[in-house]
Amino acid sequence: MADFNLPGDNKNGWQKPQVAPFSGQYKEDRPFLGPHGQRVYFSSRRPRSAEAEPEEEAGTWYVERVGADWSEPKFDSVLTAMGIVTPGFAANGNLYFCSTKRGGLGREDIFVAKWSNGSYAEPESLGKAVNSKFMEAWLFVDPNERYIIFTSFGRAEGTGLYISFRDDNGEWTKARKLGPTINQSGDERFAWVSHDGKYLFFNRQWEKHSSHSLSPLTLEDLHDRSATAENGRGDVYWVDASFIEKLKR
Repeated sequence: MADFNLPGDNKNGWQKPQVAPFSGQYKEDRPFLGPHGQRVYFSSRRPRSAEAEPEEEAGTWYVERVGADWSEPKFDSVLTAMGIVTPGFAANGNLYFCSTKRGGLGREDIFVAKWSNGSYAEPESLGKAVNSKFMEAWLFVDPNERYIIFTSFGRAEGTGLYISFRDDNGEWTKARKLGPTINQSGDERFAWVSHDGKYLFFNRQWEKHSSHSLSPLTLEDLHDRSATAENGRGDVYWVDASFIEKLKR
């Protein structure tokens, strides 16, 4: 997808993945950085008190940066009550999120709760320019609220990643699907633009293997199919994000 390297712990780029120090015991997913990178929000079914059992439904939790480490996870009752799915924070504190738990145009829509005087205002739908009668989910909002990227399911243009820009009047433009370089499998999601604005990361479900083989497979072959990239379970891709500004012109 790209032929450039990102900074890492060594000259070859990325370090080996490891379980976050605050995770690994309960079902947890959808991590998301808060404003200025000092918090990580995530969805978790962990117990909300010392004596309780794991929750049937996930809630929103967060950890805070403490020097080079992270704090103990803290339950966020406000975001949980909003029915938050994949939150996105603007630099001014405005909270963008996907939700199925309040009136909207479709199965799941994108809302914004504006931060004012130390609290969130009542959430507002981003309207028909962004939302549809289908499902919008897994968003990324530019810190300066210049654009929003999200996955939409069921539209005539097809499922995949879409983008909407904010115009000079502060209104969201009609969302359009990103091109075929990004949307190839029809199941692209979890877009994220690096803090320096240089790279767009996203997840793609992609199966490179056919349903049968020309010759019998060994146990090692089957293991390689299931444990390597493009096995149909989702992979992380990245591209140069400079095309985003060009789309607005």
